[in-house]
Amino acid sequence: GRDFYDLIWYMEQGIIPDPIMLEKKEIKKPLKEIFDEIESFVVNNKNFAKGLASDLRPLFVSGGFVDVLSKNFLEIFQRARKDKYNL
Repeated sequence: GRDFYDLIWYMEQGIIPDPIMLEKKEIKKPLKEIFDEIESFVVNNKNFAKGLASDLRPLFVSGGFVDVLSKNFLEIFQRARKDKYNL
């Protein structure tokens, strides 16, 4: 869950993954394909929102923030993807 929170934070900052680090990790896919896979994972995982909320709840004082983020993750991800990366 924390990885998904971090992903949104980085995306909203417009941070682009380091190509050298991706190469070291043997990730050779274009960013668009990686984003497509993340989106597909979220859409196809029926318990995604529940799992995300469960993972993040202990990390934040505001349970309301966690609920909004987990319920709207896909929309937030898609908006950041379009606005910050034009993908």
